[in-house]
Amino acid sequence: MRINEPWHVAFWAVLWLAAIVSMFAFTWNAQAHDHAQRLADAGSQWIQDQNLMTPRGEPCCGFRDCDAVDPKTVREVGGGYVLDHGSWTEAIPYQEVRPLSPDGKLWICRNRAGGERRCVFGPPWQGM
Repeated sequence: MRINEPWHVAFWAVLWLAAIVSMFAFTWNAQAHDHAQRLADAGSQWIQDQNLMTPRGEPCCGFRDCDAVDPKTVREVGGGYVLDHGSWTEAIPYQEVRPLSPDGKLWICRNRAGGERRCVFGPPWQGM
């Protein structure tokens, strides 16, 4: 068997091409994941940047304490919001929601140790 046979050259060319494509796909996937993680980490940065405080005068959040709420889990009811967490629901009165959300989403900052709700930010509501 000679190495220069046409099928042998084609086989190695396809093998090299597959390796190169796999390398680019892996690199792109890793970069996309890193970008998504940076966006997630920076998502609540606006709360820290504004040094927002609880009504008790404590910082609303530390690193990764605040999260945007999935809009599919939010219902607006008379006087506030109800969040459906699956096995339980949470009522948040409008009086607790500060209309400061720059993206129009509902954001909740919690004490990660106990889950206590510290601050809630949302869009301006009709009852203002």
